[in-house]
Amino acid sequence: LYFNFPPPTRFSATMGAAMSSPIDEEKMKGIVEGTLATFGEKYGKSYSSAIVSKIADDARKDGGDSDYKLLQRPAAEVNKDPIKTGYATKEGAVVKSWKKRFFVVRWDYKIEYYDKEETFKAGGQPKGTINPAGYKVSEDPTGELTKRLEALALKLKMDVPSLGKPKSLPPNTVGLLRDRRRDWYIQFDSPAQVAEWLPILNLACTKAKGLNNPDPVAQAAFNSAFAATRIARGYRNAKDFSGSEDQNLSDLLTKQLESQVLPDVFGKIESEIPAGKMRSMASDKVSSTIETFVGGAVSSAWSATSRAVEATRSTVEGAVQPKADLIVSAQDKVRAKITDTVSPAVDRVVARIGAPLADVVLPVVMAPVHEAHKFLFKLHQEHLEKTASAITSGGDDSSIFKELAKLAPKPATFAEIVEKLKVYHTLLDKADKFGEIKPGVEDIENMISTTLTKLKDLLDRVFYTLQALFQKAVKDGKDKATAIKEASAETTSRLNNDINVSMLHSGRELLATFVMPKVKEEVSEPAAAQLEPIQSEVPDFLQSLVNLEDDLDATIEDIVNNALDTLVRPAVPAFQA
Repeated sequence: LYFNFPPPTRFSATMGAAMSSPIDEEKMKGIVEGTLATFGEKYGKSYSSAIVSKIADDARKDGGDSDYKLLQRPAAEVNKDPIKTGYATKEGAVVKSWKKRFFVVRWDYKIEYYDKEETFKAGGQPKGTINPAGYKVSEDPTGELTKRLEALALKLKMDVPSLGKPKSLPPNTVGLLRDRRRDWYIQFDSPAQVAEWLPILNLACTKAKGLNNPDPVAQAAFNSAFAATRIARGYRNAKDFSGSEDQNLSDLLTKQLESQVLPDVFGKIESEIPAGKMRSMASDKVSSTIETFVGGAVSSAWSATSRAVEATRSTVEGAVQPKADLIVSAQDKVRAKITDTVSPAVDRVVARIGAPLADVVLPVVMAPVHEAHKFLFKLHQEHLEKTASAITSGGDDSSIFKELAKLAPKPATFAEIVEKLKVYHTLLDKADKFGEIKPGVEDIENMISTTLTKLKDLLDRVFYTLQALFQKAVKDGKDKATAIKEASAETTSRLNNDINVSMLHSGRELLATFVMPKVKEEVSEPAAAQLEPIQSEVPDFLQSLVNLEDDLDATIEDIVNNALDTLVRPAVPAFQA
């Protein structure tokens, strides 16, 4: 690891004679170095383990999830047209002026903004990009700023008025807010435009993946290494993160400094500076110093670590690829041993938490899930009929299928369903029946997003399957009218199967929202200490390349899913067109 620590900031330059730096910079440096070193070690191991897992998955013969009959659209063919575009006014980051910008919500939910629409259409570069992963959309950003001010006043033991008033934002301003990151303020022309954009912004904040590296191996490695680093640094909710690689590492470091360094800092500020504007300035200076310090360290460390680790890929693949069958066999043995080790503990947690939750959650969610899938089937019928008519009338099938591919990602396609799914919020009225689980609004929003994502994926599978079957039939020599008729019938048959699978999986995933964190806490972390005896099942040539904690997580997830399927299956109404 290479660290580039910014030089210590001398408070005297800003604070005059008020005080010297209140920050224990050696302690801060030790926390940052220790955390990044832990992450670097775990990222190297997780990266090689992710390569091994990919090679094993590619070598398996089952071809993935055989429960689904519809075809998955290849990544290269995913529709990448923007989800939403339009003008709005944005506040600047440094100079707090408001400027009109042309906003584009991309297919991957990143939000770009351009100086004007013509620049976007000409393929020009955006003025900037918002990564909304993990952000919260606020229709009342001034109210949120007031709450932050109140929290700061409490921390500094000051009256709120002595810190000044929160900034006054123009009407129709929406905030994209996230602790420890830049806030974004976007003003729209009217309440109607706010209402038009809010669902899109909420969807972007929920669905954006965040990681900058699109490579699945690198993403799997980062997620695994970062989760393990969080646990190693004392944070139990290992997967509570979102955003880019740099942002996640910076958030983790800042969170540690807030708990381990800042209490002493604010104590010193309180004892040396009277309540008032100067104390607020000192607090602001502390925040900017930590932000600069952490940002410099993370930028250099992550850049060096990712380059060094990812440079090993061809070497690892060359050593492992010829032994793919051995890897599959060893992986099966390892997961069987892990299953024997953890199954009893997982079953106890699911019985204690999952069964009572199923009695509360499933009666509320399965009716709208069933309605949503009926709506999807109706949607599929309408578009299959239109497609068949257009093709038999001599339309360009390539253009027709391209237009179909645009439908599933569009929020407007499922606007009616979003309203039906809001019934999930009534679960909050039953919170007293959740036992030791305490559901929150964010949990419910995640449940709605989970259901919606599954529906969008299923609809896209429908359209891609229709396209693939049609193209194959034409290639086999059938005329287009016959090809589209046969492709439509086969697609409908497969959809009947997949709707039943999807409803089962939807119920399972909604329960998992509450059950999985408890399983991770009570089973995954203790079980990690029991992996050493299982290491003997790993062939010698893989000993330095695999991370058994990754196999542990995957195995536990399979066990939980199977147990939850048993709970959900009786509550799923059979679907038949």
